[in-house]
Amino acid sequence: MQGKLVPPPDLRDSGDSEARQRHLNALGPDKARLLRAESTWMKANRCRYWIPRRGDGLDGLGDDAPSLMFLRGELDLTAPAVAMVGSRKADAYGRDMSYRLGRALGQAGVVVVSGGALGIDRAAHEGALDGGGRTLVVMGGGLAVPHPPSNLPLFDRALSAGSGLVSEHPVGKPASRWTFPRRNRLIAALSDAVVVVQAARVSGALITADWALSLERPLFAVPADAWYLESRGTIDLLRKGALPLSHPSDLAVVPGLAELARLRLKWPSPVHRPRGIKPPWKDRDGCPVKRPDDQRSPLTQALSRRPMTLDELVESTGLTAGRVQGLVLELEVGGLVSRMPGGVFMLVEGCRQSR
Repeated sequence: MQGKLVPPPDLRDSGDSEARQRHLNALGPDKARLLRAESTWMKANRCRYWIPRRGDGLDGLGDDAPSLMFLRGELDLTAPAVAMVGSRKADAYGRDMSYRLGRALGQAGVVVVSGGALGIDRAAHEGALDGGGRTLVVMGGGLAVPHPPSNLPLFDRALSAGSGLVSEHPVGKPASRWTFPRRNRLIAALSDAVVVVQAARVSGALITADWALSLERPLFAVPADAWYLESRGTIDLLRKGALPLSHPSDLAVVPGLAELARLRLKWPSPVHRPRGIKPPWKDRDGCPVKRPDDQRSPLTQALSRRPMTLDELVESTGLTAGRVQGLVLELEVGGLVSRMPGGVFMLVEGCRQSR
């Protein structure tokens, strides 16, 4: 059952009841002025009070459940919902996975719940909206001061698409480093399952994961690069028993999400890594290549300036075409050079020649 939604009261002095006026007087002039300003903003922005009730999901938080929430837009607690959380510093893989998963869930009619932050959160919200679905943004501060400001176009788009923004804080309260961890309990409570897409070992996403476990929400983690710092938290979750997620249908084990196993969702098929893309684990201290001999040096020196074709390497080094071809092949096998589309060769970045 959905909680009660209440519009803000009319706090104009001329229209207040005697009891309400006594209440405003008891608050003092500063707090009364703030209350009037907040009520005015709520009316202008169609913001309502949400009074949670038993069955809303938030009651599972016990003493940590909010008694009052603030809502802009629409809220449908009868639809299946999946929380997607992760790093603000997500790499391209994490953002793409979050976006594609959000889009697939949006197309399937599942509400995507997240915190409106940069990185994984933003990609999940955008994916859900691009999929023609709905999303729920759980703010870390008041709705009148959304954070981060750079996501304002995203929040406006969510409202225009029939989605919702919610917060437990008065509309004028700014977000702070203390409000975000508390916000994460609401993300878990409002969802049927929680997916950690990409997260470091110390992160708000892992706080959400802890709340998911305490609330007995199914917890999923996306497998990722074992050498990327922002993946170590998700890898730890998998070690501890989180369910691996590599396809939206993996969520079908959750009651209410079984339909995901039957739908024909658009999802990329596994492919070989394109040649020329540097493996992410080849860092500056771990490049498994040997120092090139003097005959290879002209090639590596030429490629250190810019990528080149074989003809350009011949012209730049003065070596014969056959010799250049042979040396390039050796460098490819050794991992120093990558062949790009169009017959262009480039020096692999991050590989330090051993001394």
